[in-house]
Amino acid sequence: MLTLIEQVILQKQSIIYVVIDKKFKIVMASDNVNKYTDASDIIIIGNDIRNYFPEIFGLEAKCLDLINNTDQHSFEIEGISREKSDKKPVYFNLNIVGIAENVNPGFIVLIIKDVTREFSLKQKYVQSVNNYYLFLNKIMETNAYINRLIDSMADSLFVTTFSGKIKQLNQAAKQLFGYEQEELIGQQISLIITDEIVLKKISKQSDELDPNYPWEDKSGKYLEVNCRTKNGKEIVVAFSCSMFSTESAELQNYIYIGRDITDRLRMEAALQKANENLTESVHQLQERNQDITRLSKLSYQLQGCFTLEEAERAIAAMVPPIFPESIGAILTTLDDQSEPKLVTTWGDLPASNWQNFLISNCPAWTSGQRYFICDHQLCSFRQNIGLDSSRDSSCCIPMLVQGQTIGLLYLSWPELEQITQEKQELAMTVAEHIGLALINLTVRETLKNQSIRDPLTGLFNRRYLQESVEQQIQRAAAQQQSMGIIILDVDYFKRFNDTFGHQAGDIVLQVIGQLLIRSIGNGDLACRYGGEEFLVVLPNADLEVTQAKAETLRSGVKLLRLEDKGQSLGSISGSFGVACFPEHGQTLPDLVAAADAALYEAKRLGRDRVVTAADIAIADGKSHDFDP
Repeated sequence: MLTLIEQVILQKQSIIYVVIDKKFKIVMASDNVNKYTDASDIIIIGNDIRNYFPEIFGLEAKCLDLINNTDQHSFEIEGISREKSDKKPVYFNLNIVGIAENVNPGFIVLIIKDVTREFSLKQKYVQSVNNYYLFLNKIMETNAYINRLIDSMADSLFVTTFSGKIKQLNQAAKQLFGYEQEELIGQQISLIITDEIVLKKISKQSDELDPNYPWEDKSGKYLEVNCRTKNGKEIVVAFSCSMFSTESAELQNYIYIGRDITDRLRMEAALQKANENLTESVHQLQERNQDITRLSKLSYQLQGCFTLEEAERAIAAMVPPIFPESIGAILTTLDDQSEPKLVTTWGDLPASNWQNFLISNCPAWTSGQRYFICDHQLCSFRQNIGLDSSRDSSCCIPMLVQGQTIGLLYLSWPELEQITQEKQELAMTVAEHIGLALINLTVRETLKNQSIRDPLTGLFNRRYLQESVEQQIQRAAAQQQSMGIIILDVDYFKRFNDTFGHQAGDIVLQVIGQLLIRSIGNGDLACRYGGEEFLVVLPNADLEVTQAKAETLRSGVKLLRLEDKGQSLGSISGSFGVACFPEHGQTLPDLVAAADAALYEAKRLGRDRVVTAADIAIADGKSHDFDP
């Protein structure tokens, strides 16, 4: 079905139309279309259009091509006539227009242009001219007959001498121009025809006519001439000028036959304006549909993103085509830093220019308004980013989510007129989509981190350890590689808590967590195992490498200097147990039990040391239960 906008356009323009589908079934029709059908009954929705307009027979394939063919969108059948019961013939042209499938399911619109008046006028005019030439052959019979002939014409008629003096005029000319006959006889034709260029053109055309040719071959073309009536009214008359030639040069006359076309030209101008407005409306509708399509694709892509990095790549690829001929950039402040992050730029403005950008210089950001047109005075950061001063308009749209500004969409065009109301609304919609997508992904990542990380130390928690290490063990077994496990326990941690308090104990755990984050490499895993115990997983590490890493961490722990509110908390030490896959266990519980036994051996031997599972014989003593 046609869109609401297309239906309103057809109805507002008073267009006589019928809309049919690809099976030539009637979908919609204007109220006044029955006058032009070749059937006695009225049009019924759902009936075959060929029952009412048999001219479509044989043109079905051509009609369907209008929907699928991008090179031709319409064709016209001219000169169709209908004779209804009142015996008055109706003439019209049938313009067949296709609406492509990329906009809707595909329809064909039959637009009817009533040309009865023009056809009748043309017939009357041709008849008048024919009558004129028939009567002219008898002009020598009687002057009285000629006068009656001229006065009987509906069109205005003037007879002038070769020099342009009016010799005769008919009743229609007197009525059109408001003069009596005696007021014009002997006057120059320029009294009523004010266009001197046209007069010269008529004279030139007439001079080129050969007097030896038959008179009927010397007709001039119709010219639209600006004329003035007796009361000063400006009118437009379609004149034809013919030369009536005799053997005597003094008797060579010009005959002007004209018809007032002022109202017709006014109607044609109004129709032309309406057609231009319709074309512009259709163009705007197409652009709007393209914008909606691009916006839908952007929204779909953002909904499919799982990380901020994926969203930023989608934004960089899909936002610039939405705003062609513009310079633009998208910035975000999701990391709560004072300086924004540049997500993407487009146009002829290099990304390096944004290094001087200060978000505090943008009034749209500071005011919190959804839309702000920046000029040179109101937005000084335009110069900071090296924007060409010839570009008169800049558009800044903050991305607002629940009253919080999380980013900025910046756009610039050469001309202020290019920032139309539609562009403003589109830019605000794009900013809202991007803002909501980014904040949703931020919340998702925050929730994910909260579910897998220990809030005190920032390390992974025991739940994540179980899920991740099981996969590491399967991969190591498949690739026949080693994997190291280190368990770290803070020495005398209970005594430390009793001496300095639980807040100081938390500081110890936080500092050790930071040490582990700094010390492990890519692919390594550090987590808080429970209480004052930490566990480190080293993929692709054998027992020797794992033991060396444990010694490095032990030394790092001893070098830590702890303070709480300016008070020194002294130093701490840690005991380390080391085990390795596959020699000390094939599963995570077995590896933890082996490393845990080594840890207890390190404590038994005096703490502040590293013991491996290879150094001891694992007995059925105390061990950690892996399940949380």
